[in-house]
Amino acid sequence: MAEIKKEVRSIGQRISGLQAGETYTFVLKRPKPTADLTNARRCIKLTTGYLETARLAVDELEQAHQHASIGDITEAQRSVQRAKRCVERIGIAIWDARGHADNAKEDATDSPGDTKSAYDLGAKAADLSIQHAEWIAKGIEESMRAVSAFVDESSTRTIEQ
Repeated sequence: MAEIKKEVRSIGQRISGLQAGETYTFVLKRPKPTADLTNARRCIKLTTGYLETARLAVDELEQAHQHASIGDITEAQRSVQRAKRCVERIGIAIWDARGHADNAKEDATDSPGDTKSAYDLGAKAADLSIQHAEWIAKGIEESMRAVSAFVDESSTRTIEQ
């Protein structure tokens, strides 16, 4: 009977195919490295966390438009100001997320060969989440300009009457 070597990656690993009467030697191999995608996850968490803030900004802009339509200019202006504060919070979240995205890119360049693709995908996901956040922030800013102009025009019409 020959001695049979079996490679084991972790203690407690299930091994099948053993036969009675054979001599086995178990060699504990170094476990496969895992990718630590903490920076990419933080970036994505920050950029997806702003969605509720974006919804609040859109709701405020909608209220401002409704108030301006019925002639309640002071409440419309307050709603526009609240929307501006929401947009500022979105900008801060994007700025914070950029730092984590840069760290994710550095992780991808310094990663070992076994985990290189995981780190690259994490960095790409972080970049795409920031790009998505910037697109939404740009749309909200354009909507805010339009609603602000409508509120100003309504205010001018109210003063003229």
